[in-house]
Amino acid sequence: MDTRRKIAHMQQRQPSRTRQEVYDFIKRYKREHAGNSPTLRNIGEALYLSLSSVNYHVRQLQKEGRIQRTPHVARGIVVLHDDDELSPDE
Repeated sequence: MDTRRKIAHMQQRQPSRTRQEVYDFIKRYKREHAGNSPTLRNIGEALYLSLSSVNYHVRQLQKEGRIQRTPHVARGIVVLHDDDELSPDE
């Protein structure tokens, strides 16, 4: 396996630190704001990221199946698998 393939494979298995921070921020924001999602600008300002970086990480989270976005809706991010919200029985 060449170097590029190894790097791509590793990136698929484990999200980057920044991507995990974006994901954690989205979950935290939704908990603190009565279930409302943050805008991409909210995420960027909180994590000191450019809008293009936020957009990239949000798209990657979508590809990983961790979130879903409603097209053309500013606060349309839905967390699909939030381990924090599972009851102890599940």
